Amino acid sequence: MDKVIPRGEDAVEPMVLILGIGLYGLTANLCYTLGWVYELRSQSSPSARERHKAKRLFRDGLLASCVLTSAPLWFGFLYYLTHPRLNQ
Repeated sequence: MDKVIPRGEDAVEPMVLILGIGLYGLTANLCYTLGWVYELRSQSSPSARERHKAKRLFRDGLLASCVLTSAPLWFGFLYYLTHPRLNQ
């Protein structure tokens, strides 16, 4: 980490880390709750269009949660690729 952050500096501010974890947990739970609420609402409609839409939303939600959860990995990888001084 000496190549990225000077000695003595914090890599992450502790309060930002705590707030970020809380925000992530709140967002994940909100999305999960909205998912099953929408699913219950769409089950009352027998239309094939609504069932197809529910399946698509499930797939998209799963993809979004995977991307959100792995975002720090991808940001770190992108940072590594765009800062050549780290590659030395």
